[in-house]
Amino acid sequence: MRQEKREIDAMKLLEEEQLQKTAMELLQHYLQFKQETDNEGKRTRKEKDPLKPKHPMSAFFLFSKERREALLRENKNVLEISKIAGEEWKNMTGEQKAPYEEIAKRRKESYNMEIELYKQKKLEEAVTIEKEEEQMKGLRQEALQLLKKKEKTENIIKTTKENRHKKKKEKDEHNADPNRPRKPPSSFLLFSKETTHGRTTGHRLFYLERYGLSEMEGIERS
Repeated sequence: MRQEKREIDAMKLLEEEQLQKTAMELLQHYLQFKQETDNEGKRTRKEKDPLKPKHPMSAFFLFSKERREALLRENKNVLEISKIAGEEWKNMTGEQKAPYEEIAKRRKESYNMEIELYKQKKLEEAVTIEKEEEQMKGLRQEALQLLKKKEKTENIIKTTKENRHKKKKEKDEHNADPNRPRKPPSSFLLFSKETTHGRTTGHRLFYLERYGLSEMEGIERS
């Protein structure tokens, strides 16, 4: 008796778990169908990547989709379709579910391979984009440095021109005023002038003495 009771309790527990699982699948199916209905004819806010592999449907969803088309022709609403499909799926044998489960299994395996390739491709694209951004960053830095050098050079040229113009203006103003006192010569210029004058006088006296000429005769000959 105790063994039979344990078996009965185990079967009840298994049945409750199956009912709970079926209820969750029904809820997911209903929410998915409702979302598809609500979004029909509307643009989604976030654009999805069309190249991303779509997640495959479960065996129950495959069966529900197949039954939904027939039940819609019978004018059943969404809740009725979900309830009927859930009850039918629950009462199906393992052999009856096997074709749907096999299709779902193959699609899941194919999806796993495709999603891995997709992720790898996205990763490679991200790396490429990162490299391009780094290159652009380097080019921007180089361009900024060149711009700074150009501005510095232009400032130097501008300052040089301004200084030249200022000096020229001061020189012109200095030469334009005849009454302005002249700047006295430096000591070196005085020395140079005196030395030059001394040499010239010495040469003239030597010339006069050599040819026996007077000062006036020397002036006339020169």
